[in-house]
Amino acid sequence: KAKKDGKYGFLDVEENIVLPFQYKSACNYEEGVAAVREEAGYFLINEQGERLSKNHDALWYGNEGLWLMEKDGKFGVLAASGEAIIPAIYEQLLPFSDSLTFYQDKRQLWGFINAEGNKITSAQYGLAWEFQNGLARVAFYEGIGFVNQVGEVVVKPRYLEVRDFSEGFARVQIGR
Repeated sequence: KAKKDGKYGFLDVEENIVLPFQYKSACNYEEGVAAVREEAGYFLINEQGERLSKNHDALWYGNEGLWLMEKDGKFGVLAASGEAIIPAIYEQLLPFSDSLTFYQDKRQLWGFINAEGNKITSAQYGLAWEFQNGLARVAFYEGIGFVNQVGEVVVKPRYLEVRDFSEGFARVQIGR
């Protein structure tokens, strides 16, 4: 992407204009799709500049070929085709990892869903971090622990601070 006179367009590696400078904002291409903004809102385009989605209040890449969108203060998910695969019904969504994402409900608690929108857990965590290597850090009233991809607690929530596992180990803090 490039910017000229306050508008964004797209260039190829030889600096030829591929898509004209017509957008108020533009994200980089991710797997052949980019989010751009005009006056009416954000939408997805392909590499030829063809519109793939309806307008949204915000769009950003959510990993794994999926796009997170905001519409009227709620969050949902678009496929790269522009099709809404998870409607904008959540208070917040995190980027996908291991084909899962955390959602936040009206009580500001977090649960997780898969890429088809199926709830894996109810919203029950005070905080949640992205999945890495099949595990995600989650915060309960008792502390921070880890859950697996089916929602089972695999490291009890008894730590004040926990970092992700790396090479089979996770740094933790007990007590103050």
